[in-house]
Amino acid sequence: MDALNGPSLSGDTVPRLPLDLRIRRLQEGLLVMHGERLVELSESAGFILRAIAGHRSLAQVSALLAEEYGISSDEALEDVTAVVEALHPYGMVELDS
Repeated sequence: MDALNGPSLSGDTVPRLPLDLRIRRLQEGLLVMHGERLVELSESAGFILRAIAGHRSLAQVSALLAEEYGISSDEALEDVTAVVEALHPYGMVELDS
């Protein structure tokens, strides 16, 4: 992990959700709460978060996203990586050091 640029991610990276993360379904998307932080996610970002199970790699999550939304695997991997990179600094996604 690079302290200046955030986590170093690859398709093999296996993210996990913290045990104290709370997720609530909204009409369109999800509300994610961790500690005092609160984030509203789009439907597709919520799909990504729900697909992270602590045993799926970013590549596996992106394959699920590509199938669900009919997008290319490259675009899906970019989207999954962006969501993980955005949520990681707030402790909403955990990565091994």
